[in-house]
Amino acid sequence: MERALNTLFAIDGILIREAFSIKGKCGEGVIEQIDGLIEIDGQLYLVEAKWWNTTLGPAEVSPHLVRVYGRGGVAYGLFISYTDLTAAARAICRDAILQGRVVVVVKLQEIVELLESDGDIKDWIKQKVRDAIADK
Repeated sequence: MERALNTLFAIDGILIREAFSIKGKCGEGVIEQIDGLIEIDGQLYLVEAKWWNTTLGPAEVSPHLVRVYGRGGVAYGLFISYTDLTAAARAICRDAILQGRVVVVVKLQEIVELLESDGDIKDWIKQKVRDAIADK
């Protein structure tokens, strides 16, 4: 799914960095694995994509939130999932706004519907951010 999303972002002119890992400086090994990084109008988004067949809970979304929080408020989070999130997982993402962090949660089906309607993914993501900030 990551590769397909990267292609979609690139087609719509969104600057992208494909999946990458960050290694510790003193032999700690991989300390972060990031599915992708996109940039829209100068705003960075750390992308997490889950292609699971079960509902995702706090344990599945929390690592992504840690990565977003670890960027000191200069990066937003984009969490794309094939399945739904539990109410608790959604609450964790929603409450990130109280700490000055924006995390947009998207079901893969929404992206499919956007593509079917020939929508603009940049504008769609920017609207999702506005909605997240305004409505939590």
